[in-house]
Amino acid sequence: MASVYVTLGRTGPAANGQSLAYYGQTRSEVITSSGTSAAGGLPAFEGEVAQVFCASAVYVRSGATVTPATGLYVPAGIPTYIGMVAGETLRVIDV
Repeated sequence: MASVYVTLGRTGPAANGQSLAYYGQTRSEVITSSGTSAAGGLPAFEGEVAQVFCASAVYVRSGATVTPATGLYVPAGIPTYIGMVAGETLRVIDV
């Protein structure tokens, strides 16, 4: 079990042109991961991206149940971005 920190919002190029920056309104939540798919509670708006951060490695997916075969691998301690589908929530599972 781990705390997975999620920030949803719209992104665009940062001033340095080499990374992403959030603009406008952002929303955040913490999802507790486990050995089964756990759903967040914030549905995405059109065009939003989720930044995911966790002290341990997890898999994530927008919408459907996440498994190691269907999820995006998020390494421990490295913020990772995932595109979201409008109306869907983020799902997480431990590695």
